[in-house]
Amino acid sequence: MSRNLPRCLSTLLIGLALSGCGSGGGDSPAPSRVRDMAAGLSEGAFELTFSGQVTTVGPAEEDREPADFFPSNITANRERNDGFGGRTAVETSNATGPYRLQLWQEIRRGEEDPGTGRVWIQLPANARAGQTYRILDSRRGGDGEAYGGVVGSAHGWSINRNLEGEIHIGEIGETLTASFHLHNGAEPDSDNRLDVAGRMNRISFRPRTEAAFTRVHGGETLEAVRGTIRQDRPTNYLIAVQGAFAVEFDGPPQPGTYSISRRRSPGVVSLNFDGISLETVEGTLEVREDGDMFHMIYRATGTDRDDQPVTLEGTLSQVPPSVH
Repeated sequence: MSRNLPRCLSTLLIGLALSGCGSGGGDSPAPSRVRDMAAGLSEGAFELTFSGQVTTVGPAEEDREPADFFPSNITANRERNDGFGGRTAVETSNATGPYRLQLWQEIRRGEEDPGTGRVWIQLPANARAGQTYRILDSRRGGDGEAYGGVVGSAHGWSINRNLEGEIHIGEIGETLTASFHLHNGAEPDSDNRLDVAGRMNRISFRPRTEAAFTRVHGGETLEAVRGTIRQDRPTNYLIAVQGAFAVEFDGPPQPGTYSISRRRSPGVVSLNFDGISLETVEGTLEVREDGDMFHMIYRATGTDRDDQPVTLEGTLSQVPPSVH
């Protein structure tokens, strides 16, 4: 298993003992329960049903994968007077999570025209196979609980209050097998009632592009794993590491070794730091093929405008090639 994928993997082996992530067999789901989650579903398939004020029309018609399982930060909220909330923010990584599930479908709310909507569920930190987690809306969900919502076509509307339910995890890691039910707490026969039920069989994990790096500046060291923002244009390819640094290629990146400088040019990658004005910088950035992605290794040294030394080294993983 790639080190860029989740370490927390519980592989589904029907009829054999299942081991939970970082725990004993007591965290593993019963094989019969996992079979119920996946019954009749091919690998990578899911079943999703909306009912009540939002109803199912059919499969998602837009040009995207209808299921997505990927790393995502947990956002903080404050404890409420009714005792809900008090959630601590958690930064994500490919290897350790936390992770999010999104499922798309053609849906209709009331008498509106149908459109592609989605349900999303943010899993808690350290979510494990064999466990059941309470789902609340993002305002009320606390530490150790999942939270989620429903979003309508083109973000024209959303339902993200008074939601509650449960998600049962059968397998989590390189794939996700799970089932869930979510509702808005309205009376079952009410016009305002919303129910969303889903189950999935081995939805593939989609890793993000991320940087693992060590930066030393003026005697202070920053070690981190962070996500990136990419800009892919015919004349340049920029990878910005949030709150840290950015590298920019002069055109689409290709396998090979590039020099590092303050300005990009053919065969040279530019390097800039957030909050640090560089006077000089030099180093190398190596681009390697990693399946259908790139893996990059970089080392650089320089000085800022106050003649303080700066060093940077690390990797960029799961970098997609240019589309140009």
